Amino acid sequence: MRHNFAEYPASKDKPAYRHDDLMVIYPGGDDKKTRADYWDNEGHVIHYEVEVSSGKLVFVSDPAQAGPRYRLTYVKTGETELKLTFEIAPSADRDSFKTYIEASARRKARK
Repeated sequence: MRHNFAEYPASKDKPAYRHDDLMVIYPGGDDKKTRADYWDNEGHVIHYEVEVSSGKLVFVSDPAQAGPRYRLTYVKTGETELKLTFEIAPSADRDSFKTYIEASARRKARK
């Protein structure tokens, strides 16, 4: 399970806001594929198939789900660091992913 939040400061165009999301990763059924479901406070629900390899996780949204497609990739870059890439493919060309966000993250030290 992954819970994430991001706080965005106010700008001249919009007030400050907070984005919350939850992803649950679980083993698939008969097909043995790993799956994940994502929900956020903006009303998005995304169903993913997950490709698992050494140091890398790739979440690709279900092509049967209407609308744009999404691909979320985590690549381990160190013992406590990773690179995140979130891509979107428009409804009109659902295999043409374009980078929307690139970021890095570091695991907090345990107290």
